[in-house]
Amino acid sequence: MLPQLPDHECPSNLVITADALSGVYLHTLRVVDQDQSDPPQVEVHLAAIEHDALPLLLAIKQDSQSSDMNEWLVTTTTQFGAFFFCFTFMVW
Repeated sequence: MLPQLPDHECPSNLVITADALSGVYLHTLRVVDQDQSDPPQVEVHLAAIEHDALPLLLAIKQDSQSSDMNEWLVTTTTQFGAFFFCFTFMVW
């Protein structure tokens, strides 16, 4: 699972964005756990990470001011990066 947002008061747009990222992450995790993904399905999830998750993470980075948010961002980005790396090798 992705880490929870820091305990301090978060703007509603950040909470919505984190929920969207969590949805992409959990759906991708289910596909990896199935271990029977065919290349077209894997490519769909690579595209979701690249076109949906990464722009959201970049938007959060631009608005991030606190060290707690930066820590959350680094952890979340690392987890998505691991999926991207894993899926890239599944397609090849």
